Amino acid sequence: NQIQHPDLIFPGQTLRIPIQSAAAQYTVQPGDTLWAIARQYHTSVETLVQLNRISNPDLIYPGQVLTLSAA
Repeated sequence: NQIQHPDLIFPGQTLRIPIQSAAAQYTVQPGDTLWAIARQYHTSVETLVQLNRISNPDLIYPGQVLTLSAA
């Protein structure tokens, strides 16, 4: 943005803000199921299985970090 004084910006001034694209993630809690997680995050069990390379959809572990969407 080539701002001369970082404490001074003006109304209407256009700033470029870099956005880092990151996939959303969820940490499995005790009692969670893929079905409930999929429902909560408006996705499908099939999508979660594919994104996370889950071989047995009936077996997830507390503390496991799941990717919810592609980056």
